[in-house]
Amino acid sequence: FIRKKLSIKYHRKINKLLQHPGGFENYVSYLLLNAIALRFDPHTEFFTKEIKENFEAETSPVLLSFGIEFEENDQGEIVVAHLIPGSSAWKSNNINVGDKLLKIKWPGKEPIDLVFADLAEVESI
Repeated sequence: FIRKKLSIKYHRKINKLLQHPGGFENYVSYLLLNAIALRFDPHTEFFTKEIKENFEAETSPVLLSFGIEFEENDQGEIVVAHLIPGSSAWKSNNINVGDKLLKIKWPGKEPIDLVFADLAEVESI
């Protein structure tokens, strides 16, 4: 079971790198430009368009969220760590702290299997 889990986890990571949304070449360019920026100023980071948009969304006073915070447990599973009181997830009363995240399904799309996903992968969806 452990070998299968590790195999799936590393295959996902490799595929994620090779099939990067901006392209593999752009991802490598981002890494290079970020290394150059950090070399000359440790407080500077190069942002791609996607990273910039995520940064602006996180620092925006308007928060678009379902009100769920996730964490990885000791077994490497993604679980609900916290529900923000008053949020849509909290009001639904269907999600509880400690629930395991197995799949995500958006309307009109196929479910995304998250059994062997890591926290960074889940947060990027």
